[in-house]
Amino acid sequence: MEDEEGTKRLRESLNLHQLRPIPPPDTNLEFKFGQEVDAFHHDGWWEGHIAEELGNGRFAVFFRVSKEQINFSKEDLRENELEETLLTPNVKPVETGAEKKEEFSVGALVEVSSDDDGFRGAWFSATIVEARGKEKFLVEYHSLLADDGSSL
Repeated sequence: MEDEEGTKRLRESLNLHQLRPIPPPDTNLEFKFGQEVDAFHHDGWWEGHIAEELGNGRFAVFFRVSKEQINFSKEDLRENELEETLLTPNVKPVETGAEKKEEFSVGALVEVSSDDDGFRGAWFSATIVEARGKEKFLVEYHSLLADDGSSL
């Protein structure tokens, strides 16, 4: 996502509850009918559930927010972690040299959510640019795509 002139990446001030760490990569996952998943679509992870097993590692995913169903390969799916993340944000100290830093510190890669129409139920990659108190952060989005595949 870039500014209106298309020269700088979009920055946005967000609250702590809108951030989560980048989940570790999932390997050898098996998905089944009715399972809650995140599906990688339009440069973000969108919450849905498996509506149909299509065979050959392909699944139909239904998105409650947009009320649409889209087919995905297994590689574009991961387990949904939203409920656990929102109830207990994963902010823990991590070792960096001799000092400890909070997981949500300047330079940390995160996923961010939005309550804006059209973006509910989705998580997008960003980097924390600035901490603005204990519960607010300025983030810079990596990239987002419009429906036609062009950059926003």
